[in-house]
Amino acid sequence: MNEKMLTLREICAAKRTSPPTVYRLIARGVLPPGERTGLRAVRWRESVVEEAYARLNADRSSEAPAATSRVSAPSPAGDLEAAAAWLASQENPKTPVIPHLRTIFGLTAVEACEVAARAFELRVAR
Repeated sequence: MNEKMLTLREICAAKRTSPPTVYRLIARGVLPPGERTGLRAVRWRESVVEEAYARLNADRSSEAPAATSRVSAPSPAGDLEAAAAWLASQENPKTPVIPHLRTIFGLTAVEACEVAARAFELRVAR
């Protein structure tokens, strides 16, 4: 059975990501480096890519406390405080923090910045 081999461009289009993000996943060991199909051609097996992204999404969902889905409605202050407390409790939070907060808690960029600032205050107060 022939499995479809994906180019970098096809992976980026299918997963709505950028080439640097794919290369970061390779560097972190989430995605294998690919297979050479020519002198300058590299391809990834579709099943390997799907499995890697499924693991990545499973890891993200297991890290966060009850992620909520929001549609650009402003967050209640309690949710932001809970997110700030969670971030402050993390020993080594993932970087960059703002996109990570947006993914986990479904925050807007402004809300994520507020949460990061509040988490910093909480850590300094300890």
